[in-house]
Amino acid sequence: MKSKLRHLIVATLAMLPTHSLASAAKYSAIHSIAIVSHIGNEFSFERSGMTIFDNHLDHASLDGWALDQRFVDSLTKILSSRYVIKSEPASSFSLDGCDSPSDCAKLLPRSADFDAYVVVYGSTSRGFGAPGQEFNGVGLFYIPGFIRSAHTALHVIYGIAVIDAKTGSVIDWTGGQLSKSYFGDHPPPVMDADGSLWPETVPNLTTQQIDAIKASISQLLDDSIPSTVDALGLLQ
Repeated sequence: MKSKLRHLIVATLAMLPTHSLASAAKYSAIHSIAIVSHIGNEFSFERSGMTIFDNHLDHASLDGWALDQRFVDSLTKILSSRYVIKSEPASSFSLDGCDSPSDCAKLLPRSADFDAYVVVYGSTSRGFGAPGQEFNGVGLFYIPGFIRSAHTALHVIYGIAVIDAKTGSVIDWTGGQLSKSYFGDHPPPVMDADGSLWPETVPNLTTQQIDAIKASISQLLDDSIPSTVDALGLLQ
């Protein structure tokens, strides 16, 4: 299991989308923030076949999983020691299409009530690197055992951007990343998963599978959110 995880991490290191300037000066004028999250409402099931023509993608709803609220609560707890947190419910505007820092900046309303948005958005990693083997947002990626044993990975691929609330300019952004580094780089929130999490009939998950997936997602977020905030330099 450890060797599988090491292989997975090495395969994804170069594909992690990062851009952080990691400088405290860029936040010198920011004293109040609004935290919003748009991780998306779909859980993906990606199955890699022998060829790209055998690849298959299904989705299930994340309604009721409260992942966006989880991000908001975690970021509020971390950042409240440094910034005044302003309430800006995402329900008051649409974030459909908020898939990158620039796209999110176009969708967020301008405000003079606070200095910046801290926004979470669903993202994509190239995963194992081959066409059709990308990790998209929240989901499971499954490679059947053709020559080697089958492999299942759970991923929560996201980014966090800091956007000027008055001008809409992107101050900084980075991809979500785990705390442990490999060869000096931090991998995205991906973990080796037990094969039993892959549903017998995609995309129908059992209650036990849902509970196990939620617990694993919590583990990834508990580790990656503080690490990603640190990479952005938001507490410097």
